[in-house]
Amino acid sequence: MIRRDPESILVAMKMDPERRQVYVEGPRDRLFLSWLVSDNKNPNSTILEIDTVKLPNTSYGGNRMRLLKFAEFLDGKVESTKFFADADFDRILNHATPKLVWLTDGRDLEGYVIRVECLDKVLRVGVATEKLRADDLLQTIYRLGRKLGFLRLLSEKRDLNLPFQNTVLNRFLKLNDGAIELQLNAYIRALLQNVDISLTHASDIAIEVKNLEEEFKEIPNNQILHGKDAFCIVEKGLSRFGVKGSEAAKLLWTSFERKLVASESNLGAVIGFLCA
Repeated sequence: MIRRDPESILVAMKMDPERRQVYVEGPRDRLFLSWLVSDNKNPNSTILEIDTVKLPNTSYGGNRMRLLKFAEFLDGKVESTKFFADADFDRILNHATPKLVWLTDGRDLEGYVIRVECLDKVLRVGVATEKLRADDLLQTIYRLGRKLGFLRLLSEKRDLNLPFQNTVLNRFLKLNDGAIELQLNAYIRALLQNVDISLTHASDIAIEVKNLEEEFKEIPNNQILHGKDAFCIVEKGLSRFGVKGSEAAKLLWTSFERKLVASESNLGAVIGFLCA
């Protein structure tokens, strides 16, 4: 992929004031927005992945950090370029957001399909079952997902760098007569082992997670719930119906309908910008 220098992008934008651009973190975000706008997109609008920009001084934080750095660079210089990024924990931790950036309405992009309408479509149309209610599954996702979300928040607040990507959550989710259970303490120990932190800290971390749950008990579920954790919980729940692995994620993504954008203010703003 050819990456363009930020300065050359800025020059091109100033030379073509009719052009509108929205930068996103990756291909999933780009394709999701492209499908949502469909034929309504303004011909001068483009959705671009941040990987198309040459940003050599961002060695941490992945594409999200690169996107925010580019937004900071363009701040005050253009209005026709915007950015769409996962909110992550920015709202909870009161992190400042560059003016050109729209954050996802929930914690991340996956949050848009973790809703009762989408789960109901997955269960009734995708899986063709009435043995599991969408609202019951959603409550399970929230109950377990909050614990996992606060574990992730603790890792960020204390710079523990727990290796969530390299520790398979599915191993610590169990089905018991159809109910999904989370073996949180075992999951914490596995995370510590994978980052070479002594297991003697496991019980303290579990206590701190509970304390965070209490401290942030008013935080809405969609702000703490990590999309990949939610997807894993859904995957476990659907496994009893023969749905395997990544099939659950595919069902979830195809369950979103364009009319649902109306209930999401920031996503609606992005779509409005691209279509205006």
